[in-house]
Amino acid sequence: MVMKKVTNFISGSIFLPSVRLVVGRLIRPIVKWYPVDILKCLLPQTCESIKNILNKTDISQINNLNGDLELNWYLILFAELVQARGDTLLIYQENIKSVFHRCIRILHKDSYQATASAIKSLLLSLLNIYSIGRWLTRENEDDSFANFLPIRAWGQNVDFDRIQVQYHIPSDEEIDFACDFVNTFIYPELTLLKENFENISIDERRRSLVIIHSIVSGCFRIVPRMESKEIQDLTLTLVPYKLESHSLYSAYCKQSNSKFRENIRMRLLLDMGELLDMLIENQSGDVVSIKYALNIYALSSRYYGTSSYDISQMRTNVQSTRKLFRNEIIGERDNPSCLVMNQIEIQIEAFESNNYRTLTEIDKQIELKLFDLSINRYSEVRRYAQSELFYFFFLYYYSWEIIVDRVADLLNSSKDTDDNEIKGCLHILNGDSSFFLLTKNSWTIMKKLWPSIVRRSPMKKLSVQRLIQDIKKKIETQFVTIALVDEINQAAVQAASTLWRPLESNEIQIGDVPIPSACIDTCLGFLIHDNIELRKHAVKAIAAFCRLQKLPLTYVEKSLDEIFHGTDRSTTTSIQSRSQPGNRDDNLWLTYNDYKAPETQTEWEQICFLDKIFHGYYQWPKTIKYALNKRERYTSGKIPAHVSIILDRFLDKDFVTKLSKCIIFDEGNINFDKIRFLMYKGLFRNFGLAFVDNFIEQVYILVREQTREKYEGSHRAAAEIVAGMIRGSKYWTLTMLEELWQKLTPLLTEVTNNLNNETYFHWGSCFRYCLNDTDPRRMFQPINFISTLINCETVGNTFNEASRWYLVQSLGVLQWRIPSIWYLIYERAEELLDHPSKLMRERIATILSISFGFDRTFFNGKSVRHPNIHQFMNMMREKLRQAIEIYETKPLFNHSGSNVELDFEARQALNLIETVIEFHLNLFDRCNEPIKEIIVQLFPYLCEIESIGTNDDTFRKRLTFARTRIGMAYLDVNLLETLIQQLEYVCTTRKWHARRSAIEFVQNLVFCNLFNVRCYAKRLHQLVYKCLCDEQLEVRLIVSKTLSGFYQCGYLTVTEDDLKHFLEMSNTNYFTEIDGKKVISTKDIVRRHSGILGLCAIALASPYDISSHVPEVLMVLCKHSHDPELIQKSIKECFSEFRRTHYDSWHEHRAKFTDDQLEMLGDVLVSHSYYT
Repeated sequence: MVMKKVTNFISGSIFLPSVRLVVGRLIRPIVKWYPVDILKCLLPQTCESIKNILNKTDISQINNLNGDLELNWYLILFAELVQARGDTLLIYQENIKSVFHRCIRILHKDSYQATASAIKSLLLSLLNIYSIGRWLTRENEDDSFANFLPIRAWGQNVDFDRIQVQYHIPSDEEIDFACDFVNTFIYPELTLLKENFENISIDERRRSLVIIHSIVSGCFRIVPRMESKEIQDLTLTLVPYKLESHSLYSAYCKQSNSKFRENIRMRLLLDMGELLDMLIENQSGDVVSIKYALNIYALSSRYYGTSSYDISQMRTNVQSTRKLFRNEIIGERDNPSCLVMNQIEIQIEAFESNNYRTLTEIDKQIELKLFDLSINRYSEVRRYAQSELFYFFFLYYYSWEIIVDRVADLLNSSKDTDDNEIKGCLHILNGDSSFFLLTKNSWTIMKKLWPSIVRRSPMKKLSVQRLIQDIKKKIETQFVTIALVDEINQAAVQAASTLWRPLESNEIQIGDVPIPSACIDTCLGFLIHDNIELRKHAVKAIAAFCRLQKLPLTYVEKSLDEIFHGTDRSTTTSIQSRSQPGNRDDNLWLTYNDYKAPETQTEWEQICFLDKIFHGYYQWPKTIKYALNKRERYTSGKIPAHVSIILDRFLDKDFVTKLSKCIIFDEGNINFDKIRFLMYKGLFRNFGLAFVDNFIEQVYILVREQTREKYEGSHRAAAEIVAGMIRGSKYWTLTMLEELWQKLTPLLTEVTNNLNNETYFHWGSCFRYCLNDTDPRRMFQPINFISTLINCETVGNTFNEASRWYLVQSLGVLQWRIPSIWYLIYERAEELLDHPSKLMRERIATILSISFGFDRTFFNGKSVRHPNIHQFMNMMREKLRQAIEIYETKPLFNHSGSNVELDFEARQALNLIETVIEFHLNLFDRCNEPIKEIIVQLFPYLCEIESIGTNDDTFRKRLTFARTRIGMAYLDVNLLETLIQQLEYVCTTRKWHARRSAIEFVQNLVFCNLFNVRCYAKRLHQLVYKCLCDEQLEVRLIVSKTLSGFYQCGYLTVTEDDLKHFLEMSNTNYFTEIDGKKVISTKDIVRRHSGILGLCAIALASPYDISSHVPEVLMVLCKHSHDPELIQKSIKECFSEFRRTHYDSWHEHRAKFTDDQLEMLGDVLVSHSYYT
């Protein structure tokens, strides 16, 4: 029945190009499953239609720009029909051949492309081996639909042992038909291209190449390989890849070669090679013809009916289908028959694609031809040839060895070499996504090509220079360092062969191989090189050298009792043996809490410093392993030669001066460079104070730079040096630290006094990097310096003050280990909440949110060391209440004649309000703990602020977002109870802005906490009903949307009581008599409007279907369409939204309405045709 309907739909129809693809896909499965019936019904009729069109229409009209629309459609239909199983096409041989004889010379592009598609489909159907009979099930397939619906078998599991796959194997008759077809049509096209090259048009040439390409793609599966001598010993390998080891596909075993006039591969190879030469010499602008000829030329060597691209596409389709059948809950997937058969086909195609991967002499000549075209002077020719060459390399193992010498010769040739040849070679070396020559595991390639690229680096053309840079980056990314072994003798080989067991620890000896001094000296020279890429690599190298040269630390292991021994903590501190995160008595000693640095070096060295932030936070291990706070440093007395090179170079003031000038400039954005920071850190760690003076002198010069182009880069460079100094001094002695900070303090003071928008970020990175992963007690000097910035006031430069607070913010990396500092910050920030500068207020809000993020509640109670958020929020609520009252009673601007004065107290109140909003938002971003109850208690004020009439859209958006964050947070039962109480309170306030905000928030609350808030459905239902009768229109409209959302998501259900209640309200009489006159009662019109809005909420709660209540509700709304304007507008908006959401499926939805109801809808709406 389905096939009959489809054939009736297609017969006699002509489809536009936009729908042909859809109709073709509709025909294709029927052709595959029922080829006999569909061919009998459509193929003769289609062939006859094509012949009739060609007989009636002049050929010049068919070949013109527009072509013949009807002919193109029948050719596309014909191409779909010949995809049927090969044996079913044999009885239509004459019809099929006659169509091709008439159509193969048509020059219109759409027509000859459809003809080519039909040729390829026909040959694939005749010659391919493919599965047939892909039924969903073999049971009940002949039963009627009343007993068995095939759709019920879709996606069912199949038993691998019972799948019974059937294949189409080409018969002798099919191969004869295909060979006769190829002989008939390919040779005239080859003759045309060879003998009439100068006489034929470009369109004729392109048509001929497209036809040849389609024949090649369809028949090469049975055309044997060209006989040629195999190339031996292409590369050294222990497992030779010989032709004798290949398995041959059964289709190749048929003696099809004698059925062709000659080996078509060889004929195409010769003809296409000559054609390519003539095209490039005489018709270089015909890129399309060159592309097709090049592809046919390459296919003659590498194509045997399938390609890796086809297999990759099949795998992608199978993998996407697998996901559809996977049960994510139990982690298993079904195996339907279609999926299993697709997987079998992939294995067959993959097996076939692995044949013939050995290189012969003919293949070698093809590769050299492709290489010559890859370095051609025409860019399009190069691009297409390189694509074919890369696939050639992928297919034939080690075939790239043939061109290595030629590439090296071209790259090493004189400067007069054609730039196009150089660019072509570089593109070949750069490869594509599947092939990259330079990282192949070959010493020959590295020896010949890597130095050639380096020598070619200084090129005049920017495009060539960029190409070389891309190659270098690709090598850095993909090259895997090869292990180097100095000597391997025969005895070592024999020992390695017999030794087949894990090595003991005492058998493993790791020797330190010293770095050559020349290598270090070269990298040091590159630090001040003009080339920025060389400088970047030199920085990485010096950082690595410093890390390799660092002297070892001395580690000790102690228990916590031993660490406490000799201190007052040994008797007063109890050690927790179980995991108990947070503040405890036994981890107080790790914090910077009234910490005083020791006075002697001995005490300083014996302190147990633990740098990682997690140490002691959860639980103490039985023993603690830590490094003694001392480290040996290199001195000028005893120092290895490879270390002295670095020391001598940085002791040279001229070298440091040149270095500081070079590092100012960076490509692109000027960002703090972590690699340079690590280099400086290693230098000062290894050599101590040796060259601090040299760098301090340059840092002063950098921070005092006034040239606009160098200003930001100079400060970034200075910040990197200072960060390296501070972090490198981690294990210095107290005397050395004191000397360092005597020099750094005035420098940093000068820097902080002159911070601006270009420099503050770099100095913030400086302190963040030098403090990260360090014990705060060890870093007491930088912490003390940052602490001085907290109470430092700047008059007239608020940006500088905000920048200094950004430096204070870098203390966040120390987290819970600086409670006294967080208290100091809290006390100072509390005074700046209403600061006049917006930037300053944002900075205060950020740093307060960081400090309160450590006030966490654990199972053992609350944090007692950090600033308490409850205390702060209670204070803020009182201040916020006062600020709202001030702002509402005093205007922000006072107008006195032509003068406008800003009210200071009102402005201060608004500043505080803005700070509270910023703090609230930042707290959700930076706090790792779920929302606290004290934050929920701030909600009424966030609603009340909505009534503040500012013209700042950003302020309003952030206020809305602040309320939304509460709804988005995870809320347990206790918090939900508190929040709903707050909502009920807000909905009774006199400010309608607050009431509207609260109802709007309810939607977010329910949608984000749908499971937890289920038990409060009755209370929220009552709250929404109450607000639906609000005297303010804006509140009622929001309530209607909220109620509709509740109905739609299933949080509330439309009941008969709801419907009855809204109908009763909508029928409220809004007229009343006053002094004998009828007037509209405001109270009654609000009640009537509330009922209408409730009905609108029901109607809009079903945007994609029609629930049982909707027809009745819409009829009631139609009756009220002539009510006062307020009600009319709401009904009009409801119908407009209803029409928008039901437009696409109205032909189905209208069945839910009676004819009278449809007529009433048509009378109400403007566009009557929509409902009729």
